[in-house]
Amino acid sequence: TGKVQKCDNRRYLKIEETDKLVWDTVVEVIGRSHHFKEEIRTQVLGTSSTHSDKQDELKTLKRKLKSLDTAYADATNTVVNLETDALLKRRNASEVNSIMKNVENYRMEIQSERETLRQQIYSIENQYRWVDWKSKFGDRINQMSDFSAEEKKNFLRGVIERIGVQTLDKQTHELHLKFRIPCVNDLLVWNSKTDKKKGYTIKDGVTDISVEIDSGKKSPKLKK
Repeated sequence: TGKVQKCDNRRYLKIEETDKLVWDTVVEVIGRSHHFKEEIRTQVLGTSSTHSDKQDELKTLKRKLKSLDTAYADATNTVVNLETDALLKRRNASEVNSIMKNVENYRMEIQSERETLRQQIYSIENQYRWVDWKSKFGDRINQMSDFSAEEKKNFLRGVIERIGVQTLDKQTHELHLKFRIPCVNDLLVWNSKTDKKKGYTIKDGVTDISVEIDSGKKSPKLKK
């Protein structure tokens, strides 16, 4: 905008303290999460045939999305041409409006399909990221304290989708961590208290947790 706005907050994030806080919070959540371990066991460790099927499905979805992208671009060009015809009075205004309405409806349908496909593609690609992550870290969860700085970074990329920072006041910031799966405060409930052979159910927790940074003190709390 060309305007300069002075920032009155003189409290800066200390990188080392912030990194440690993020890591400690993730370790604490993962260490307590039943859903996290179950998710790895049931979804990440699939058979080779399942993996192959997913690859084929992903290729099919991407081809379909590319086709829809082309159709959407063509429809957009049609709208531009119709608007040009109306402006230059090459066509009757009522005729142009009628065609425009149909084309816009068609574009909306295509856009809806595109968004659905993008979500499906994201879901499958996210599973692949889990598979890659599992091959590197899945068997080393109990040795998390021994991870190098690079391993910690790669580990966090596998379990955390997003980290945001909010300034609460001149002394306090708040980190917002969003996990890829709802593993924060999840629960394991046995189907029978007396007969463990009947199995258990894992109740989802949430994906978000907020942690305050106040003079190096860690105070994790669930995001409401």
